[in-house]
Amino acid sequence: MKHIKRAMLTALAITALLGLNTISSIDLAHAKELKMATFMSPKHPINTGALPYLAKNVATETGGSLTLKLYPSGQLGKGPKAQWKRVIENVAEITFGIQGYTPKIFPRTMVVGQPGVGDSSQEVTEKIWKVYDKFLSPEYTKVKVLALFSNWPPVIITRKKAISKLADIKDLKIRAPSASNIPQLKAWGAVGVYMPVSKIYNALQTGVIDGVYISPGALYAPWRLSEPGEFVAAGMNGPTSLFFIAMNKQVWDGLSKKHQAAVNKYSGL
Repeated sequence: MKHIKRAMLTALAITALLGLNTISSIDLAHAKELKMATFMSPKHPINTGALPYLAKNVATETGGSLTLKLYPSGQLGKGPKAQWKRVIENVAEITFGIQGYTPKIFPRTMVVGQPGVGDSSQEVTEKIWKVYDKFLSPEYTKVKVLALFSNWPPVIITRKKAISKLADIKDLKIRAPSASNIPQLKAWGAVGVYMPVSKIYNALQTGVIDGVYISPGALYAPWRLSEPGEFVAAGMNGPTSLFFIAMNKQVWDGLSKKHQAAVNKYSGL
């Protein structure tokens, strides 16, 4: 894949790809609007920064003949696990999703998210793109990839017990970043479980789980895990959560060269 414009490679700015803006003097007879679906709340950075960025720039670049409309909070279908299926079936022309929710579809990609690959979102993201063409691209033949990126390596947020040494985690029920990370937690002596990120606040608050193994950004809005969580342990060699933004392949193939050029200009690495 040809690498496009290099964006700001920080934990969230790396995701800045899309956006929505009203353009005056549009020839409505020829305008095309694509739907962008996420399962995150409207206040999540993917919906306030990443996706609005590309839509704004694509609309400007095409003179308003191609626009992107954002549908957050599962408006086009509930359940984050189905985001890949939604873009394949064109429920939404563009979706944001997490490979870890369906790791069997992305076995090669999940390798890049394993412990020790990188110490930051930027480092892991650059390594994803470094190996994409040769090793990862076969997993994405059904879509046009707009973005592949990583979160920061995780911390452990616990409800009642501080973790300062390995023995402290023994027998605690800890939510893993993905099902593929459960063996790591088991090796530490914890009971690894997995659930979507949208369910972990209540699970931690009510004691269904004792802790969460997750990127430190989850301490703040919109997930606010600093509220039910009392302790944070950092510094372990942990995995990273990986993300995609993808467009339906048939929709991509049907865009004009002008529209494709506009999307390419503001997507990729």
